[in-house]
Amino acid sequence: MDKDEFDEKVLRLAEKYTLKQCVYCDPGTLVSVEGMLNFKCIKCGKTMKPELYLEEFVKIVSSYRKHLGIEDDF
Repeated sequence: MDKDEFDEKVLRLAEKYTLKQCVYCDPGTLVSVEGMLNFKCIKCGKTMKPELYLEEFVKIVSSYRKHLGIEDDF
């Protein structure tokens, strides 16, 4: 993964988080789960939580660090 690809993945994931879209699907339209604050993807059916977006950010950063030859400390 080069720098441009890294930037693109991070920006895309940040956009999905901001627009409340599913972290896994394209398009990842979310609907409210029966009056709750949780949202569920209409495509894959997974409930989206902020932790899932954070996990995906960590995967992207870890992959980029590996590409650069930097050992993961986290």
